[in-house]
Amino acid sequence: MTAPAPFAPPNLLLDFAEMGRFLAAGLAGIQEAHGRPNPIEAGGAAPPDPSTREDLFDAFLLAAGMNQVLEDYLHRDVQLFARLDQLIARGGGPFAPVARAGTRAVVAASLQVRASSARERRLVRWQRDLASLVQRLADGVAAGIGARPSRGGWDASGNLAGSAALLGAVDGFPRELRQCIVRLAPCFRSFDQHPQDFEHIVLAFAQRWPGRATPLLVLGLRTSGSYLAPLYGSLLKAQGYETVETMTVRPGQPWLKEEERRLKARLASDPLVLVVDDPPRTGKQLAWTAEHLQRRGLPPERCVLLLQLLGPEESLPGILRAHNAVVLPWEKWSIHERLSSASVRTALRAFLLGRSIAPPPGEERRGPVSVAEVEEVERVDGAPSTGSAVRGHADASFRVAIRDGPSGRAIPYRVYARGVGLGYLGRRALLAARLLHEFLPETYGLDDGVLYRAWVPEEWRWSPRSRGDEGEVAARLSSYVVARSRALAVKEDFSPRLAGRSAAWEVVADMLAEAFGRAELFARPLTDRIARRLLAPARPSVVDGAMSLSRWFAVPAAPASQASLLKAGSLEELGFAKHCLDPVLDLASAAADYAVTSGDAGGARFGDLLREAYERSTREEVGEEKWLLYQLLFLHRGIRTSLLAKLGPTGGPQGDRAAFERLLAVERTMEDLYQRYFGARFFADLRVPTEGPLCAIDVDGVLETRWLSLPAIGTAGALALRALLRHGYRPILATGRSVDGVRARCAAYRLPGGVAEYGAAVYNHAAREARTLLRREEQDDLEALRSALLAVPGVHLDPAHRNSIRAYAVDRDGERGGLPAGTIEAALAGAGVNGRVRVFRARSQTDFAVARLDKGAGVRRLAEELGGGPLLPDVAPLALAVGDSVSDLPLFALATRSFAPAGAGDALRARIQTTSPRVRLTRGSSQAGLLEAVSRLLGHRPRGCAVCRPSESHPESARLLLAVLGALNGGAREKLRHGALLAFRALRRAADPAPPSPPDGAPLPPSPSGRPS
Repeated sequence: MTAPAPFAPPNLLLDFAEMGRFLAAGLAGIQEAHGRPNPIEAGGAAPPDPSTREDLFDAFLLAAGMNQVLEDYLHRDVQLFARLDQLIARGGGPFAPVARAGTRAVVAASLQVRASSARERRLVRWQRDLASLVQRLADGVAAGIGARPSRGGWDASGNLAGSAALLGAVDGFPRELRQCIVRLAPCFRSFDQHPQDFEHIVLAFAQRWPGRATPLLVLGLRTSGSYLAPLYGSLLKAQGYETVETMTVRPGQPWLKEEERRLKARLASDPLVLVVDDPPRTGKQLAWTAEHLQRRGLPPERCVLLLQLLGPEESLPGILRAHNAVVLPWEKWSIHERLSSASVRTALRAFLLGRSIAPPPGEERRGPVSVAEVEEVERVDGAPSTGSAVRGHADASFRVAIRDGPSGRAIPYRVYARGVGLGYLGRRALLAARLLHEFLPETYGLDDGVLYRAWVPEEWRWSPRSRGDEGEVAARLSSYVVARSRALAVKEDFSPRLAGRSAAWEVVADMLAEAFGRAELFARPLTDRIARRLLAPARPSVVDGAMSLSRWFAVPAAPASQASLLKAGSLEELGFAKHCLDPVLDLASAAADYAVTSGDAGGARFGDLLREAYERSTREEVGEEKWLLYQLLFLHRGIRTSLLAKLGPTGGPQGDRAAFERLLAVERTMEDLYQRYFGARFFADLRVPTEGPLCAIDVDGVLETRWLSLPAIGTAGALALRALLRHGYRPILATGRSVDGVRARCAAYRLPGGVAEYGAAVYNHAAREARTLLRREEQDDLEALRSALLAVPGVHLDPAHRNSIRAYAVDRDGERGGLPAGTIEAALAGAGVNGRVRVFRARSQTDFAVARLDKGAGVRRLAEELGGGPLLPDVAPLALAVGDSVSDLPLFALATRSFAPAGAGDALRARIQTTSPRVRLTRGSSQAGLLEAVSRLLGHRPRGCAVCRPSESHPESARLLLAVLGALNGGAREKLRHGALLAFRALRRAADPAPPSPPDGAPLPPSPSGRPS
């Protein structure tokens, strides 16, 4: 009889009903195998059969996963009060503690009321039976640890009796429960934790607390606790402890009455409570659980933490050091034995003997190698157990000698091994490798959670600076994404069922809601709906989530074409993508990573090539909105978050400068992508003007508003620029931002030029030329000041500012801010530039510019270049100037009409009253104020003007996104207005014909004539 194929679902995010069906089939298979001679039976003297052990472990994972889903379902949110509590906590404010206390009380009371219903009581009883099955399966897993004889035996027929009837009840459960999706066990999916490690910890515990009559309660912190607690319980029973009970809890969740009763009964027996979880990062959840137990009467000395650490014993977080703890330091994890040379040789012999494999690099002419023996195996990347681990899987590379059968030669190979997870959680990596073998290095096999494949030399790693045609590379990457989407397709997009789990659409909804500022709490239900609509996948599939270009390698034997570009590295999802089913995210991630790495306009071209190749293959159009949002998601939550974690106190003048500069590159790329989107939606039908009156506009706080980590134009700012351009004016920028920033905005918004870095440089877009206005001695002053600032720990400079200095102070959380006054004074004095350099203080940074120049001087110089000759001293070169800070006063002196938005700083307001009475304050703030100023210049409102207002309608996706981004236009009034517009667009059906715009609605910009160049 042929053995069944190992259980390996392409999609690991199974729902409750699916897990029930798979578990029933798996248990039936185990019981059938038990009918044949099986060493796992009671009294068996031989070690458990490996295939039976794998099936049993898969069954345990499925059953524990079902139990986790059900326990979370029994604690599910009541009328979204728990969600409201999270949003209140995020929003902060003086009344947040009181509001949170109220919502938590309502949640707790509502849970108890619901738990008293007949349906819920039935589910509670069924959960107890399921938990019993989980524990019996855990007993079987524990009996087979380490391929040793079973301890006391584990009888499949007895332990699995009644399981079919138990699981048969699932079809009658509420549909909401049956569709709930499992949370993957980080312990066996994201880390290399292993039952052998738990046994090691249990043995250490038994040495410190040898009394076997002591009652034990193993309390697992969900999610991993749903898997860890039963296994620890089984191992403790195997060590002879007479009374062992297990429970799980999700920190912060209220307890049900049944749980309170069980805990109270157990605490009455004076037990030891053993708290188990993944390797701690901060330890906050573990500390919360210990304090929670103490409030319920458990003496502190009766609480014991059982933990694995990703470092030495001293790496236990300080918040946990007051508690009893039994820990397994990183150097003692069993993964090191599985990655030892001896273990690797054993595994490779099992995989390769009698098999033909591809020749190693440089031996291609000799053809395939027929493996007769695996000889020497030597680890070549250092000792496996030294130092600390990253939060993820361990890996190693090996030098291996393989004996070729026909020739008898010993051929040198390099082999790469990496943990991928246990059971079917790790087996999916092998399935993906085999389905996508055309794009990957040769994969040899999977053994006990470790995947083996051919090594790819580091010098093959591809980058935008590598040789090869970009079009061919884009086609290859696109082919991989398309092939993966077909090989790992799923029937439906179930990501809407993952609310509260940081699904991609949910993270994007968070990002969109930030446009509403303090009203984010109220906008979030609408942005949820918008994000789901904008990001709905055309062909749902399991995404890769690890598409950074550094994971691709170009084989040098041929050009970087479809036959030679290989993807190596992780085949598992990153955190920001693990709950996304849209292959376009993989494509957009590669495009965004290329844009950051290349650092120039070529990144945008490569993205267009990728998208075009994908659209040709799938015949599906990727919308501009989805393309933008997925790239921002990758950059903001994928790369930027990890870079922020690397920043903090520098401890020296160099610090982590490379990480900070990459962070700035990521943010500049986000700006560029965002500006290109608005350029395509608002300005694609316009040309850069060569004549007409000049209008100078400040950027920060006037044309653009802060959103996420980037300065973002909104619909009002875009309409203001468009109105000026359409009526024959020439808008120019006057800003403290860098020349590169001015250049990018001119290209996106069709502007003739701008003044950068507080007047120190000008940019002429028609000539594509930037010119510095600094004298040599002023450049020397700035260079001396740069050196003084770089010598200060925790201070970082923006390298894009070459005609001024933009400096940041970075705190321990990686957050940026302006420099302290003492640091500024000391640096100015140390560089000897007092009086020759001006300081511009802001909350997020501190700028330094030469005192001789200002925005007015820059505007005069730019006006001369754009007008073709010098200006007379008494000629006002500007028809309009709009700014919001004291640095904009020189602009006002050059303008026929000057305006400051309502949100202008107090210092500017005071100067306006005393020295610049001709400057008018607008009613609206920020971009709304700019649009008001333009309206006064033109004598009419651009929203109602056929010339100003775009004449063509956008697709519905653009209307939705622009309705959100319109909240960036100004203050509370604008956010309220666009919140109403967003509700209008979000709540109507997408299939309805586009209704007329509401009164005073947001502008409808034109459809782009093509993708931006």
